[in-house]
Amino acid sequence: MHYLDYQIGDGAIVSAGGQRQGIKLGQPGVKLIEAIADKLKKIEQNDEKLADNTHEKALMRFLSHESQPSSTEVTQPSITPEVLGLSDDWVKRLQSVMEQTGQTDFKAMVCELVKQEIKFREGMRTRHQGKDFQSMPLSKLKRTRHPEAAAEKMRRAFLAIKYYNSNVATSLSQRWFINPNSIHKLVGGRFSIITPWCDRHFDEIDSHNQTYELTEGDNRKSVDISEVVQVPEYPTD
Repeated sequence: MHYLDYQIGDGAIVSAGGQRQGIKLGQPGVKLIEAIADKLKKIEQNDEKLADNTHEKALMRFLSHESQPSSTEVTQPSITPEVLGLSDDWVKRLQSVMEQTGQTDFKAMVCELVKQEIKFREGMRTRHQGKDFQSMPLSKLKRTRHPEAAAEKMRRAFLAIKYYNSNVATSLSQRWFINPNSIHKLVGGRFSIITPWCDRHFDEIDSHNQTYELTEGDNRKSVDISEVVQVPEYPTD
């Protein structure tokens, strides 16, 4: 045998991934000595085990980190007039109520008012369930606190103005522009409810106003609309 043909070279070490093997092992008929092969197999197994352990440890560290609660806690904003968006007027009114009731905790006061409102709305829904508001007399509608009762009042006011403009008034100066203010003068109610109702029925209202070329200025009269336009006690449509 020629030893130099099988000596360990740097190129062989690099090509074998760092293992010190003969430079002719890749040639046909050249095999690794059995003892050396067993040793290399054990080394490879140890390397794989080490790699597995390293991967497992890394995974465990990751899972351990992910399971830990975040150190950054989200601070919930305190309940204050500013957070609730209350105007100065409402803040003064609320403070007045707090003084009258002896309440000093703003948050507790707001929570109590919310609970009362929820109970009121739940009771209102149960109390008026199944009622026919369209056939209810106007005087009773005005005493009833219910969204459908309010809607029926506004509907009747709208129809009353529309009827007056079309069948009673004989000139532009006698007709009335239909808007939240004119409806309010006839049946009362809060503008926070009347205005959205008018928005939902904008097409009908605008069509009537356009038919007679009415504007808001046409409501500046020497008499109030409630003096000449009457909303019937019972629906006529």
